Amino acid sequence: MKLPKFEGRKIPVFQSGLLVFLLLVAVVSLVCSFDADARSPEGGFYSRWSESRSGFRFKKGIGAIEHRKLMSGGIERNYLLYLPAGAARQSAPCSLVIACHGGGGTARSMDRLCGGLTALAEKEGFIVAFPDGIDRHWNDGRTVNLNNASDVDFIATMIDALIAEGLVDRSRVYSTGISNGGFFSQYLAKKIPEKLAAVASVAATLPEFYLKMDKTAPVPVLYILGTEDPLVPYNGGEVGGKVLKKKRGVVLPAEEALRYWLSNNGIAQVKPTKRHLNCVGSDMSIEIREFSDGDESRDVSFYKIIGGGHTWPQGWQYLPEWIVGKTNRQINANEVIWDFFSRHRLKAAGGLE
Repeated sequence: MKLPKFEGRKIPVFQSGLLVFLLLVAVVSLVCSFDADARSPEGGFYSRWSESRSGFRFKKGIGAIEHRKLMSGGIERNYLLYLPAGAARQSAPCSLVIACHGGGGTARSMDRLCGGLTALAEKEGFIVAFPDGIDRHWNDGRTVNLNNASDVDFIATMIDALIAEGLVDRSRVYSTGISNGGFFSQYLAKKIPEKLAAVASVAATLPEFYLKMDKTAPVPVLYILGTEDPLVPYNGGEVGGKVLKKKRGVVLPAEEALRYWLSNNGIAQVKPTKRHLNCVGSDMSIEIREFSDGDESRDVSFYKIIGGGHTWPQGWQYLPEWIVGKTNRQINANEVIWDFFSRHRLKAAGGLE
């Protein structure tokens, strides 16, 4: 057995396999630290390191967060409810924004991932519900789902309960989410359009099975999609790309997903209003297309983040860029989404005004 020198000290090397083992332990520890960061609302070592580099600072609202439970389909389900404090919250029922975490995420970590949706809720006076999927996933209609529970029923029951409690205005209920949560928000628009005034999908295009679904009542839809998303490919294909070994189904190209909702909402022939934003100090840019025929119930808006990844603009870079891509810092997705939501209202009779 040879005793190689290392900084003046002799260290026995039993076999090359030992070094490989130690390397694997280090890699697993690093991955676990990423996972712990993704689960925690406070973040961990990786969060602090990445935030010091990006300038991201998590700001949350000063209102109360309640941990609530309800029964749905014979299963106890959980969600967090953020209630604005003081003058921001009116005595009358408020708007409700449902914020759905991505696959592997949690209700507790969602506000951080968004960069502080509750801070905006405090300013604008709306309520936020952060529901928890079973085993950290949503049943969004894909046959490869890890969760076969009726999450649509869960969300519908939650909405009805908050309306009955007098907290929420039934005409101003909205859903948004990232990745699996974005797919799920669109699935809600198809399954319970009578309960939602608008939805927004971040880093989630459209599963191909939608092409086999019948048209449903129009629901205003907002997309925020990065062209360099390594998990949900902008140009369509297998969800997971080269990152996830277990695939999560096939999605349509972003442009085809856009055409789907334009057709579903009956405005396929409408020409969009276009804007282009150059991102100062960044290699990213943003193309914006807004489609409307004057009937806001049919609106569709599309934000193309050129160079953006599987991330929430101005949100938390929850994993390294080489895994999920870059986070755009030029627009605030929370503000874009709320601006879109606040322009739409569901009529009591079930239509939109």
